Amino acid sequence: MKTAAVFTTFAAIASGLPANCTQTTCPTAQEATSFSLTYGIPLLAFQQLYSTQQEGADAPVVNQLVANTELTTPNDTAVISPNVDTLYSVVIYDISHQDLELVVGDVPADRYYSVALYTPYGENYVTFGALTDASAGTYLLTPAQSFNTSGTVQADSTGRYAGIIHVPNTFGTAMIRILLKNAEGDIAVVNEIQDGFSAALVNRTGEPVGPQLTDDVFSNSSSSQPEYIMDLTARFAHMVPKTLGGEIVPVQTTATLMAAGVDPKSGTYAKPACVNLTQAYTSSQGAMMSAGESNATSTDLGNGWKMYNSEYIGTYGTHYAIRAYFAQEAYLAMVNTEALYPFYTESIFSLGTNESYRMQFSGKPQLEDVGFWSVTMYSAEGYLFENAIDRYTIGDRSNLTYPDGTLVYGSDVNSTFEVLVQGATPPDEYISNWLPSPPNGSDFIMLLRYYAPGDSLRKGDYTFPHLEPGAAVV
Repeated sequence: MKTAAVFTTFAAIASGLPANCTQTTCPTAQEATSFSLTYGIPLLAFQQLYSTQQEGADAPVVNQLVANTELTTPNDTAVISPNVDTLYSVVIYDISHQDLELVVGDVPADRYYSVALYTPYGENYVTFGALTDASAGTYLLTPAQSFNTSGTVQADSTGRYAGIIHVPNTFGTAMIRILLKNAEGDIAVVNEIQDGFSAALVNRTGEPVGPQLTDDVFSNSSSSQPEYIMDLTARFAHMVPKTLGGEIVPVQTTATLMAAGVDPKSGTYAKPACVNLTQAYTSSQGAMMSAGESNATSTDLGNGWKMYNSEYIGTYGTHYAIRAYFAQEAYLAMVNTEALYPFYTESIFSLGTNESYRMQFSGKPQLEDVGFWSVTMYSAEGYLFENAIDRYTIGDRSNLTYPDGTLVYGSDVNSTFEVLVQGATPPDEYISNWLPSPPNGSDFIMLLRYYAPGDSLRKGDYTFPHLEPGAAVV
């Protein structure tokens, strides 16, 4: 990128001059537009989450805690690649005019839970819960006033709050995950725990920080999706609190957005005359996919598995291309201190109706006391799909068995075991270890997750499962 040209255009926009393209600025404006599209693509996922939560609701859901009291099913499309190990509670928050009090209820010490806070771009800027020994109580979400405390939880000197969360963007999402155990009636137990969580607005002094979160924020009069992304990018650019000691959005990032025609002060977008949005969008998509598939962003774990490095998942810094990738592939992913998401080199799987995979585990994965692991099956689009036994995931809370028929999680024995992946229904003796793939041979995704991972998983010392292709077991 031609930095001098970027700042020339930045200066022109800042001074009120039109963002006309000249022979000097046109290449910069085109590059800046591609950059800005990459920067703003995650807002489409936020818009989808907002719309899905709002759909069918009798009143606005903003700043309301919406608890999913049943397991995710194939009919639920609010979240891409949802886990079905936990029950979710969601707050889409707006603290532009008032602060938000988030009440965290009591959760037994032997049950995993987490409260993860995200910006609209999917940045997991704060997580607390079972792994942080967080206390129950009321937490205050308020716009960050200092660059140094932005995106952190600070103690409340008055003792009124369990913590004060300094939020880096006036809009965002609080996602509460509570583990479901493999016990009859456990959904009711978790529902009771969910009842202890709530959210409510509280007045604060001072001027509002940007507009309120309503349907108007997502209104679309654009002629194309790239133009709509640019419009959203502009609208959200002035919803960032002004902070002392530095800018939450890097100065160079703001300059590049402005070179593309984004005005953060007014929240509007004006396309420079010579910019080709279609070409810029194609370039942006290429950068996004390249970042997601690059060896530079992940570590090789062996047996065909890789894992994204900590700076490329959950929190992304200025790695906007990988952030956009996750917004499309796994929006609201957590930081890897909380959960690990190994992925297979073949991200899309396909099995014929007479084929199978045997997922061979070297032993039980090492987890913290509240930890759990699972393999979850999705369609190629990232959603659950119907199968003969309504099983979408398999893991440590399943009735997995060793080859001799004894339960994997029934004793201290730690030996090899297999998960059978195929579309055809296997004989009865294989049912407990069967994860159904699409029976019609459609493409699918399998995601391996470890929550509260132990040292061997975090350090990559564990031997990750080997996938052995073969004939279907019938």
